[in-house]
Amino acid sequence: MKKIVSIFSWTTLLLLASFILFGTNQASAKEFKDVPKSHPNYEAIQAMQKAGYIGGYPDGTFRPNEKISRKHVAQLLEKAVKLPGLSSSKVIYTDVPKSHPYYTPIMKLSQAGIVGGSNGKFNPNSTITRIQMAKVLDLAFDLHMGPYQRPFEDVNSNHWGYPHASAM
Repeated sequence: MKKIVSIFSWTTLLLLASFILFGTNQASAKEFKDVPKSHPNYEAIQAMQKAGYIGGYPDGTFRPNEKISRKHVAQLLEKAVKLPGLSSSKVIYTDVPKSHPYYTPIMKLSQAGIVGGSNGKFNPNSTITRIQMAKVLDLAFDLHMGPYQRPFEDVNSNHWGYPHASAM
């Protein structure tokens, strides 16, 4: 079994998010050259593309096995979760100035308490770990761990991410 701290791929993120947002029944959208209908997450990827949350690369690919960065998670969730406008234009991360192309989604999610940084940095280009993604999805979609959910065996109940991983 993979450890919970391994890296999320675009495909895994999209599969989770599409089921949260749309269920499983969506009409088709434009095809990506590298996502055949036989791909296990074809429907999820198509649903996210049709809804306007993803667009793929200029060469017509989606690259489903690429790792996802923190800035791209912020951008995707800012589109998916309806949040109010920025309540402040204050720069809170030294690596995300107002001129940063992902400033607005990062700041909206930060102000909503969905994402955060450490030591004054957001680390927008870093890949997001599975446990970090579990926390973000839990907070963004208000999932919470229920009394009958079975926790992951590789996440200690004292770990900061335990309730978020369990909510998945």
